[in-house]
Amino acid sequence: NRVDIEFSNAARAYRSPIHQALNDMNLLYNEMNDIKGPFSGFKNVSVYIHGIEDEGDSFLDSAKKAAEVGDVLIYENRSGEISYHLVTEEKILGPEEIKSLDDLKNNKEFSKDGRIHLVYETEYKNEHRQKTSNDLTEKLIEMGLLNEETEINMFAHSYGGRRSLQFAIDYPENVSSITTIGTPYDENFLSSLANTFPTIAGVMNKISDEYSDYLDFNPSNSRTDHQVNFSNAYTDMTSEEMKEDIEHLKSSNPEVYRQLDEMEITAVAGRDYVERPAGRLGISTVRYYDSHDGAVSITSQHAESLGSLIDHRPTYDIKGKSITNPAHSLEIENEEFIELIRQINLSK
Repeated sequence: NRVDIEFSNAARAYRSPIHQALNDMNLLYNEMNDIKGPFSGFKNVSVYIHGIEDEGDSFLDSAKKAAEVGDVLIYENRSGEISYHLVTEEKILGPEEIKSLDDLKNNKEFSKDGRIHLVYETEYKNEHRQKTSNDLTEKLIEMGLLNEETEINMFAHSYGGRRSLQFAIDYPENVSSITTIGTPYDENFLSSLANTFPTIAGVMNKISDEYSDYLDFNPSNSRTDHQVNFSNAYTDMTSEEMKEDIEHLKSSNPEVYRQLDEMEITAVAGRDYVERPAGRLGISTVRYYDSHDGAVSITSQHAESLGSLIDHRPTYDIKGKSITNPAHSLEIENEEFIELIRQINLSK
């Protein structure tokens, strides 16, 4: 049994580089044999990546609001169900009108002059950023959207920002921009707490079972439950600042670092506040700001540790709704963030 466990751990550790190599070979094979995916020909793609303990549909409504006439939205959840949406002059056609890929392509409003909005849902809610990068690469190749002609804009919330940056590190020639909101670029105390005391955090079963699909080569970016070693979003945010990876990249692969430096990267911070009555009569109100949004510090959300790599650092006021619906969970639907998505898409 111990041999089986050790073999399983070793297999997981090597799965990621093997997966990356297979993706690269698949991409090369398709290019050499002129194999096209169903969405080949689209020049502009926006990819939306959710954060920890979340699902992709949290981004779907925001993507719809940011989309323009002629755009196509695609959402595949982790159970494999795919929904297609087409933006027309009158409305957004959804799964009721477009029940398959053929329905989408046969619609008279469908055109490859628009933009693809891929709302990406990770296989596991808490999976490590490298696994997301590997899986997203495979999906984009399958769709025909990873090539020299297609420019990808990445939009991400919370830990999804780390996932997006990892994809950009792996495929910098394909990414035009990265825009994150609420991303913990530095080590995160709450994740450290959940990783160290999973029973208290109420995530023991999720960490030990559902999220044991990847093992990082960095031993500090892993944990062991029941003799099984694994890495996930919690171990990553507990052990590594993104600055460490970027500094290593700068010395080991300066060309990729140069491409990242030329990329438009925006790190948005969501600033939590409460409103309290002002004056004796309490007719007006005053906003009292917290130094963080209940989950991630402003400094970390702004990726200040990454220095000049980040081009823009706006801050949006986001009012939470108690501990059950904190500001951090509302950042995706913030109107200023949606308008930012729209403007970035229009600029490409």
